[in-house]
Amino acid sequence: MNNLVAALLSGLIGLLVSAIGTYLGIQWKVRKDLEAKYDESLRTLRLDAYCELWRKTKPLAAFRDSRPTRDELAQVSEWMMDWYFDVGGLYLSTETREARVALQRTVRAVRASERWSAAADQTIDAETFDHIRVIASTLRTRMTYDVGTRRSFSQQDKQHLTPDLQPAEPNALAANATADERWIVDHWTGRT
Repeated sequence: MNNLVAALLSGLIGLLVSAIGTYLGIQWKVRKDLEAKYDESLRTLRLDAYCELWRKTKPLAAFRDSRPTRDELAQVSEWMMDWYFDVGGLYLSTETREARVALQRTVRAVRASERWSAAADQTIDAETFDHIRVIASTLRTRMTYDVGTRRSFSQQDKQHLTPDLQPAEPNALAANATADERWIVDHWTGRT
């Protein structure tokens, strides 16, 4: 009788362990399937939205025949603001949002600078354009990371997250501002 009870108890414990293992395995698979579906959906939404922002940064591309004018900078700044609120701001990763804010901030600093009134030429100088171009390129690179066109895209492959350091003042710099962003804001707001 003791052997029968021991065998039944052993069988029940084995069945219970097997059921718990199966349940946990199914839960893990469901979670992974949902994460994959979320990744796919987010990537599709980002691809649609990011293509438009990519096109709107064309005036800041390295291989154009001329440097942008003050009016083109104003247009880029306005496009980026409209895009953020009307199209794709919701889909930005933290890093890509920070890159967009850095570009928006520097373009605004150059566009709004009082240095323009002294200049007859409304085209930005080559040195300033080089800095803006690097910042715009950083934004475009961050977008490629978000959609996985230049590296794998996965919920498991999250990029390093940083705290939101967007300053309240348009020309104030975030603690994580790049050297190019610092140069533009300093150079065009009279800090140097």
